[in-house]
Amino acid sequence: MVYAATHSSSAQAAANRLRLAADLHSPSAAPFRFPHPHPHPHPLSPADPLSLRLEPALVHSFLRSLAHLRLHLSFYAGAWDALSPGVFDMVLTSETIYRPSSLPALARCIQRCLAPSDSSASAAPSTGATPGGRAYVAAKEVYFGVGGSVREFAHVVRGQGMHVQRRWETREGSGRCVLELWRA
Repeated sequence: MVYAATHSSSAQAAANRLRLAADLHSPSAAPFRFPHPHPHPHPLSPADPLSLRLEPALVHSFLRSLAHLRLHLSFYAGAWDALSPGVFDMVLTSETIYRPSSLPALARCIQRCLAPSDSSASAAPSTGATPGGRAYVAAKEVYFGVGGSVREFAHVVRGQGMHVQRRWETREGSGRCVLELWRA
């Protein structure tokens, strides 16, 4: 699960900056896009599938782009109920709804991480998060063999008093979608 916390502006402005970054492709990232004109002289070994080479110049370029777009990122992995409380403008998660037994904990975690939509409600001023935070959940329509599904997750989310709306979908293959969630 990835939490993107933008402490300098609203969730909508943060989403716009993310869209802009995705659409325009930062010029500083151009040398790192594929196909790369010069293959790395030391390819990664297939025997070590968890290795990922991040060139220092790529990391520096990425950090510069985040600063330019005024984005602050925090990352988390682990049990959803163990996540320390915090309020974020935007929560991004992918491939996290495949196990039906974990859906209530994930929905509670997302709900705890988002400021209420009511502009008069406190949005945890110490965090700088704005009211109306959003979560975006990317998932397969159905996780065959393990039982999770978008329909079941949406039911759990609504049962906890949050709103859910389908923002993107494709029917190719097993079908995928992106859901937008927000607190009432």
